[in-house]
Amino acid sequence: MKRSTATIWSASLITVGATILSRPLGFWREALVADLYGTTAALDRFVLAFTIPEFITYVLTTALPLVIIPRRTGDQSDNRLMVAGGLNLTLALVIVAALLTALRYPLIELIAPSLSGTERESAVQLFGLLVWFTVARGIEAFFRSWLLANKRFVVPAFAPLVLNLVVISLLYLTADSFSILSLARAWVAGAVGSALLTTIVALVVLRPDRLVWWDSRLVGVARALVLVASFEMVALTFPVIDRLLGARYLAEGGLAAIYYAFFLTNIPLGVLGTTLVLATLPWIADFVRLNDVNRLRSLFVRTTRNLWFIFLFVGGAVALLAPEVVTVAFRRGAFDLESVSQTAGPVQAFALGMPAYAIMFFGWRYYYTRRNYTRLGTVLIGILLAKLGLSFALVGTWDVVGLAVATTIAWWLGAVYVVVNLSRSLGASLRDFVDRHQLALVTIAGVSLLGIGIGDRFWALSADASLWLHVGRLAALGGGGALVYFGLASLLGIPEADRFWQRLRGRDQREPSESVDKS
Repeated sequence: MKRSTATIWSASLITVGATILSRPLGFWREALVADLYGTTAALDRFVLAFTIPEFITYVLTTALPLVIIPRRTGDQSDNRLMVAGGLNLTLALVIVAALLTALRYPLIELIAPSLSGTERESAVQLFGLLVWFTVARGIEAFFRSWLLANKRFVVPAFAPLVLNLVVISLLYLTADSFSILSLARAWVAGAVGSALLTTIVALVVLRPDRLVWWDSRLVGVARALVLVASFEMVALTFPVIDRLLGARYLAEGGLAAIYYAFFLTNIPLGVLGTTLVLATLPWIADFVRLNDVNRLRSLFVRTTRNLWFIFLFVGGAVALLAPEVVTVAFRRGAFDLESVSQTAGPVQAFALGMPAYAIMFFGWRYYYTRRNYTRLGTVLIGILLAKLGLSFALVGTWDVVGLAVATTIAWWLGAVYVVVNLSRSLGASLRDFVDRHQLALVTIAGVSLLGIGIGDRFWALSADASLWLHVGRLAALGGGGALVYFGLASLLGIPEADRFWQRLRGRDQREPSESVDKS
């Protein structure tokens, strides 16, 4: 392994590059699921059974980096803490999984009281398998956090490749024999493979000097984890609300439709948004330790503007082309035209919230690393209440689309609060975000998206057109719109566009330099 000097942008490119390689496999995985199960009652049961295990997994995978990365000291004691923490976390997760398994019947009754007979038994069996997904992913998240804390980005970025490959392989081998249960088994096996890879590499690369079962610092880590996890539980309750309400109010396939829609909109968010945010986290932690408000402010302003620049166009394009995106991604096998129509609506709604979610997700990292938990709790509880109230108000009128619209509105409320509040605490002004360049950017986005909309309207394909025609149409409309957007932004000197091209050419060196593992 060799180390070299690189910028935050370099770390982002490592993570983004690996994610771009992983996302086609993620597409393949979900396309295979759509082909096998469509928007059917069987997949609805899987989504319901996955609710609690997936929720706990999301909390752990989000909270563990936020607790571990700021506590890095850079000496050998870190590695002893890593070993002791890994052993104790594994034991704790196994105990939680055993408790969830013992309570699987009442938990399924709580989540989906409408299920009865064989449907309930199927959901209970799925739940009993999927709790072990949580164990494996929790272990993987723990050791991934230590790699990220040491600015080792490659293995954490490539671990999803392992998960996706295992899931795809097992679905092809066992789908006909085990039906929907094969999906649960595949997810668990993929999580185990990803956890083994990350754990082994972390132990080999970081070289702990000895095996230790306890470290007194674990008490502080555990307290911080409980605190951060409590906040993350509030932040990640949105899908749980959708599934609980969906089980009561949506027709068959509604839960499956929102499951697919959330996956599709999270692809651009994951590739272009979450990866950039995660790559900046070690630097945010460093600047907080140094109490360097100037660089914290600069990083916040520039990253927020970059996220807005990217997702202003991406979110609008996905919203306009949602039916085509769903068709290209999933329309085959059990996923028919009705499934496309059922899924496209929530995709459009989620897409309109992409800029807000990316900015809000980035801002939360500042609250965590600066331990400003009061403000964080305020925004989280506020958007949760907004989401809950809007979901109840809209699900009866707009069905599955209403749940997605409620989420998007809550995201925008949270993003506005985060930007205003952090700007005040960091000494940034509104002019740092809204200036003549941003006004020009909105105009350019409107022009490029209008072109996509006109092309989409007048270039129609028949229902029985081949998949490749749909792929070509999507590439032409989306790619053409992107060329117009980025081209006009560059010609008009939009700073974010200039930095984008400079960074692609490796010429932008204005980010703070740190040592990053590129091996």
